[in-house]
Amino acid sequence: MPDERETASTRVNDWIRDAVAALRGGRLDDAKGLFLKVTEAAPRFADAYYNLGVISDLQKNPDEALKYYSLALKHNPEHAECLTNVGALHSNHGRHAIALPFLNRAVRSNPRLLQPRLNLGITYRHMEEPAKALEALGGAIEIDPGNAYALYLAGCAAQECGRPTDAARFLESALAVKPDYTDAVILLADVLLEQEFVPEAISRLETFLRISPGNAAVRECLIRLKSL
Repeated sequence: MPDERETASTRVNDWIRDAVAALRGGRLDDAKGLFLKVTEAAPRFADAYYNLGVISDLQKNPDEALKYYSLALKHNPEHAECLTNVGALHSNHGRHAIALPFLNRAVRSNPRLLQPRLNLGITYRHMEEPAKALEALGGAIEIDPGNAYALYLAGCAAQECGRPTDAARFLESALAVKPDYTDAVILLADVLLEQEFVPEAISRLETFLRISPGNAAVRECLIRLKSL
């Protein structure tokens, strides 16, 4: 017969399996209750606290999320996903300087993880440090060259750095991946306009509208350019 420890381990594994299934299915309260049971039975299990933090984030409870993320990091200080989420949470609430150390630790902990580099780029842009943003986003693009959002953000940062040629290149790459990317084509038109390439900007918007003819924002941008 299995001993008491084996029985307890099986029970915890069952709770973890059911909690993960509930979380994936959007049953957040069920998942939370199960992960809390896991923490009672295995109080050093960092991933249970991390998932409780994720649930709190999804439930728009940032203070509770930080509490659980802190407990996760207490038991696993190099938990890259947890460090990423803590950094994002601080950044989203305007605490950019506090966010940076967490995001940089996440990058060091798992250099192949995309999200902390994206969040670093976003945070540095909020701090009006576009060169640092572009460096972080360049790392994200190295990891995932086909990530349209990373390419768009890099285009934003390059424009803010006064590098319109690079900005246009990133934005064209974003549109190659996602041809209906509204923000990317509008920013591309602005970048081309900065370089006084008005016909090229108009042509790019017209090309976009052939793909997405009902896009009101792009159509308004085209009307504005044609009126110049």
